[in-house]
Amino acid sequence: DWIEEHCYLYKKTFKNETLVILQLVSKYNSSGLSVLFSHGNQCTLGTLYPMLIDLCSQLKCNIISYDYSGFGLSEGKATEKHLYSDAEDIQKFIKDILMIKEKDLLLFGHSIGAAPTIHYSNLKNQTSVAGIVLLSPVLLGTEFTKEKKEKDFLNKYLNTDCPHLIIHGKLDDYVPYTFSENLSKQLPNVYVWFPKIGNHF
Repeated sequence: DWIEEHCYLYKKTFKNETLVILQLVSKYNSSGLSVLFSHGNQCTLGTLYPMLIDLCSQLKCNIISYDYSGFGLSEGKATEKHLYSDAEDIQKFIKDILMIKEKDLLLFGHSIGAAPTIHYSNLKNQTSVAGIVLLSPVLLGTEFTKEKKEKDFLNKYLNTDCPHLIIHGKLDDYVPYTFSENLSKQLPNVYVWFPKIGNHF
């Protein structure tokens, strides 16, 4: 009874389809912090639920997560374009419905979740958030769309000026940890953790 669960069916701007959003509210949240968790390609809210509960418990903060278009119970098709439009709709939801201030919001992206996380932080009407965490980040949706095209990941990412934490296991055989290592060298306000035994998931 120390966590309140709220599930929202939010109508997207694009094609008026529904996004499924989960919010976990910790009664022990003294900081007022909320974490927006954007998951990886092999996950849905259903498979992530135990981990999200644990995250809420360990961090004693509120957790917001959602299924991308075409994932889980969210409507639509899973495409790179929708991945970005989903991030824009999530921003509207957080600002207009939950009314969370940027200073109280931390963005957390795992794997392809780095793409909507970075897109969110670079939206025109978005001011600096409390921080950004990237866990085993993937090149802006490259694996998400199965297209082997190169994206200007670093230049776009450098538009943000909040604190960053990059975590990437050295045993990751899905995305080389050297990508995160190179990324960290180009950010002025960054902390890194490259565990020797960590993999992608």
